[in-house]
Amino acid sequence: VIDYRHQFTTPGPRVIKATLEGNDDLVGDDLSERAVWVKKTLPVLIVDGNAGASFFERGGGYLGLALAPVGENEEVFVDPRVINPAALGREDLAQTSVIVLADVPRLPTKVSAKVVDFVLSGGGLWIIAGPKIEPAFYQNWNGGDGPVLPAVLGEMTTPSDGVSPAPGSFDHPALRLFTESAGKDLGSGLVEGYHLTDGLAEGGQAAARFTDGGLFLATHSYGSGRILLATTALDARLGNLPARPSFVPFVHEITNWLAGGQEVDLNVRASWSPTLALPGGGGLRGRYFEVKSGREILSRIDPVIDFQWRGGAVAKSLPQDNFRIEWTGSLMPPTTGEYTFEANADDDFTLTLDEEEVLKVSLPGGSSQKVSLVAGKPVSFRAEFVEEWGEAFITLRWIRPNGVREVIPATAFLAVGEGQENHLLGEADATDPIGHAREVVGLQGRRGRLIEVSGSALPGEYKVGIPATLQPALSGQQDVPLVVLREPGESLFEPWNDDDRNLIRREIDLVELGSIDDLLSVLRGEGFGREIWKVLALAALVLFFLEMLLARWVSKSRKAGEEVKIDFEKRHEVPDEFLKSVAGLKGGRQ
Repeated sequence: VIDYRHQFTTPGPRVIKATLEGNDDLVGDDLSERAVWVKKTLPVLIVDGNAGASFFERGGGYLGLALAPVGENEEVFVDPRVINPAALGREDLAQTSVIVLADVPRLPTKVSAKVVDFVLSGGGLWIIAGPKIEPAFYQNWNGGDGPVLPAVLGEMTTPSDGVSPAPGSFDHPALRLFTESAGKDLGSGLVEGYHLTDGLAEGGQAAARFTDGGLFLATHSYGSGRILLATTALDARLGNLPARPSFVPFVHEITNWLAGGQEVDLNVRASWSPTLALPGGGGLRGRYFEVKSGREILSRIDPVIDFQWRGGAVAKSLPQDNFRIEWTGSLMPPTTGEYTFEANADDDFTLTLDEEEVLKVSLPGGSSQKVSLVAGKPVSFRAEFVEEWGEAFITLRWIRPNGVREVIPATAFLAVGEGQENHLLGEADATDPIGHAREVVGLQGRRGRLIEVSGSALPGEYKVGIPATLQPALSGQQDVPLVVLREPGESLFEPWNDDDRNLIRREIDLVELGSIDDLLSVLRGEGFGREIWKVLALAALVLFFLEMLLARWVSKSRKAGEEVKIDFEKRHEVPDEFLKSVAGLKGGRQ
C-alpha cells in the first residue's frame, strides 16, 4: 500500500492514474485509473443535544471547533454549522453532506424519517452517543434499509479506572492514519464512560474498540449513504479525547468518509454499455392532457405529487381548467408493513396499485384503507387527477407503518413501471479510451436515472457528455470522466494445481512446460516435452510394410484367377450356373 497526498486546485471530477514500470510483456495491467470528485466545501450540520450548556460540555462544541480550526475570514474545506434539535425539522438538507447528532436524546417521528431519507439518498450520519441520549429511541429507530444504528445501543457504563481507545483494533479505512506511531496518541486518551452494545446490527461492522474490549466505533452502509456510531461523547464530560493532538485529524477523517456516499460513482465495472447511475432519480412519469380534445400536451418526470396551482397555469400550453394528469410508474416501499394513503384534491383523484383501486377522492379529500407492502418490492403505480373548473391542487401523502405522515417522497417512486420501456431523457456524445466516438443516452428506468454509453466497455477513461436535462444531477457538469475498471484477475498468474490439470486432461492431451528452455524451444519451432518422432517413424515403417504386403497379395490374386474358355458353338457344354450369372448382368453381352 502506497499513501500519497495531493491538493487539487479546482473542484469537480478528476481522474487519478497510477503507472507501474513492470517491464514485462503484459502492458495492460501496468496502468490503473480512478475517477474522484473534488469538492470545494463539505457542508456539515451539527445537531447539538446539549446546546444550552457551557462550551466545554456541549455535545458538538469541540466537534465544530475541530472541523473549522481557523478564523472566520479564512477559507476552510469543511463548513460546519451548529443548530439545536428543534431546528432540524425546518432545515433544507439538500446542500448538506453530513449530519452529526451530538448527544441528541431523541428525535420527533417526522424529523427522524427526514434524516433517514437523507441517508438513503447518499448522505452521511454520525451519531455521538453521550450521556443524555435515550437508548430506547435509538434501539427502535428503523427506516427504509432496516435499523438505523449499526449496533444495538445499551445503557452507559463507567469503568472505575476509565478506558482508552485501542489503536490495534482500528479496522476501518478512515482510521488508517491512527494505527501508525504518529497517530497513536488517541490510545493515550482517557474515556470515563461509554454506552454498552448488545451486538451488531445486520451489516454492521466494528471499526474500533476500547482497551477493555467494548465497542468504540461501529459503521454500516445504509441505502446510498453511510452511518457511524460513537458510543461515547466527544467533549470534556466523559474524558479528554478532544485534548489529544490527533483529535482534529480524527474528526476530519471520519467526516470525510461519511460524505463519500453522496457523489455519483464514476468508476464502473466492464460490461456492455457502461452505465452511470444518478442519485435522486425517483419520480413518476406525468402525462398532461386536454380534456375536450383528449390531446396530450406535456410529458415529464414529476418527483412527487404535491401541486398547489390554485388559479395559476399548470403549463404554458395547458388550459387552467378541463385538464387531466396521469402519473405512472412503480412504488418502492422503504419498509414492510401497512400503509395508509391520503389525498387532498380539487377536483378528482384516483389511485391504483397493482391494478387495484385503493383510493378515490373528490374535494376536499379522503384516505384509503391500510395497504400491506413489502420493503424493496415495487408495485405498479397509476394515479389520475381531473380538474374541471376553479382552483386546482393535489397532494398525495402516506402514513408509514411507524406512524410518520408525509408527502410520498421521490425516493419511493420509479418512473418506469413493470413492462414499460425506459423513458428517454436526452442524448449526447462520448469518446472512448482509444479515441473513438460513442453515443450517450439519458434514460429514466426502473433503476432510476441512467446515463448509458453505447457499445462494449473498453477498460480505461471515457469522456462522457451529459444530456442537458441531467446536468443538474451532476453539479452542472456538461461532461464527466468515466472510468471502466480493469480486471486485476486477468493478469494474476498462479501455478496450476492437480485439480486444474485433471480438468484440462479430460478434454485434451496435456503436455506442460517444464522450464524456460521448453518455452524457448517452442518459440524456435524445435518442440519440447515427450519425444514422439520415434513413435511416428515406427508407425510409418509398419504402414510401409503393410502396404507392400497388400500390393503383393493383390498381384498374386490376379495371377491365380481361373480362365474359363467358352466355345459358343458348343453351348450345351457350358455350365448352367455360368450362363445364369452372365444373363443376370445388366447390359452384358452374350
